Amino acid sequence: MQLGDIVKVTIKKYDPSRDAAPYYQTYQVPYTREMRILETLDYIVEELGESLAYQWYCGVKKCGMCGMMVNGRPTLGCWEAVEPEMVIEPLANFPVIRDLVIDRGQYLQNMLALRPVLQRVRPYLGFPEAITGEQMARSAEAMHCIECLLCVAVCPTYGPEFVGPAPLVQLARFALDPRDGGPRAKLAVNIGGIENCVSCYQCSQACPMDIHVLETCIDGLRKQIVEQNLGDIAHHHTVYKEMVLEQGVVNPSTLMVRSLGWGVFKELPLALRSFFRGRLSFWKVLKGLLKLDRLKKQAEVEELAEAVHETGWGADL
Repeated sequence: MQLGDIVKVTIKKYDPSRDAAPYYQTYQVPYTREMRILETLDYIVEELGESLAYQWYCGVKKCGMCGMMVNGRPTLGCWEAVEPEMVIEPLANFPVIRDLVIDRGQYLQNMLALRPVLQRVRPYLGFPEAITGEQMARSAEAMHCIECLLCVAVCPTYGPEFVGPAPLVQLARFALDPRDGGPRAKLAVNIGGIENCVSCYQCSQACPMDIHVLETCIDGLRKQIVEQNLGDIAHHHTVYKEMVLEQGVVNPSTLMVRSLGWGVFKELPLALRSFFRGRLSFWKVLKGLLKLDRLKKQAEVEELAEAVHETGWGADL
């Protein structure tokens, strides 16, 4: 864009104290050099004299307070450049206090329930601690989280049964710390609802700090859950691993049957509906159970599994 070009900014506004429902209002803002989204909001308030509620503190991608939806994408307003036309809305999946200000209360409650403090295996023996950068690498990655909650805004399963990715990042920060001995895996299951994560990778893609939210944090917790054999989620991952090693093919229907065992009969009505709609093949389930579904180059899968196992991450398969 050129200096003086007009940026069309449409903002979703809502004041629960006086508005019956949210509404959209459009403003025209002149473009300035290297303009950021947050600057358009400042212009609307300071130059146009409009009333608008939004949050920010640092302005340099450190505080995480200026998260918002811009053209349907979660964005940090202080860091991202403006677009010629923008529709700005509050972060999805959160109650709105006013305009672009969201209520973070549920996140704080979920996060604190996971006890995000170091619970040492051994007492602190003084500085410097005998610990390497390599040992702390995954925990250090989680420490980069600025709690902007962009990952929660794109999570398709966030809700009463799942605390969402942001609290699990804070939990993983300690679970992946070699000095910690807290019951992190149990908390991830009993409070975090980690089994409801569908591994869609949207949290990793949304993170402005380039944290591998799924790959490092959530899967790191899952690894501990499998190693400690905690409940159904550990059993499901164990069955998944066995299917990959035995057949190289993971048929969803077969996975469900082997994971649930006799409990699969509780899902029989759903299975029948899926069958009549053409979404389920009993023949494929049978082939999977009889291990007739196999890759032609299964030996390559076994070699890969062995190589991964040697790295110490075998439980992730």
